[in-house]
Amino acid sequence: MALLYQRASLQMVSVSNQGKDPLSKDGDGFITETDRHGKIIKARFQKGILNTPKGLATIGDVLYVADLDRVVGFNINNGKAVLIRKVNVAEVPCVTVTGVKLFKAT
Repeated sequence: MALLYQRASLQMVSVSNQGKDPLSKDGDGFITETDRHGKIIKARFQKGILNTPKGLATIGDVLYVADLDRVVGFNINNGKAVLIRKVNVAEVPCVTVTGVKLFKAT
C-alpha cells in the first residue's frame, strides 16, 4: 500500500490497494481517494485496470501509479488513463517520473 497527498491543499489522499495477490496480473488492484482523515471519497478512483499498484506520484493533473510491470498515469479529475508505459522490472530497479518522461535509476 502507498499513500500520497494528491492535492496542493493536502485535502485529498490517494491510497493504492494491491488486491489479493501482489505478484499476479489479475486486475483486482485499485486506487482509493480519501480525505486527509481517512474518509473514503471514491472507493475506486481509476477507470482503468490495475494489477498491483504500489508507488504513487502526481505531476500536474496526472497521478502516476507503479503497477507491477508498468507505469500508468490517470487524470486526477476524471480517473481516465492518460499514459500506459511498460517497464521491464528485471532491468529497471527504480523508475523516476519527471515531467512526462520516465527514467530508470542508475
